Amino acid sequence: MRIVGKSLRVEGFLISDYHDTWDAFFKEIDQYIREGKIKYDTTVLGRGIEEFSQALVRMFRGENMGKSVLFVSNE
Repeated sequence: MRIVGKSLRVEGFLISDYHDTWDAFFKEIDQYIREGKIKYDTTVLGRGIEEFSQALVRMFRGENMGKSVLFVSNE
């Protein structure tokens, strides 16, 4: 893609740039989650390390929603 020719702007940030605001952020986001203002979803892609390769395929196919988890131990 030609960024200059399309007059696009690309900007990034490092999360470490905001280290001084982490405590306030986590306190606020925790409150939003408890109040139901922010919802999240978790997809369990497999159980056991032997299911890792199939779980990875499922993730790349887009069969997950939200956080993807592969349980590798029952402990």
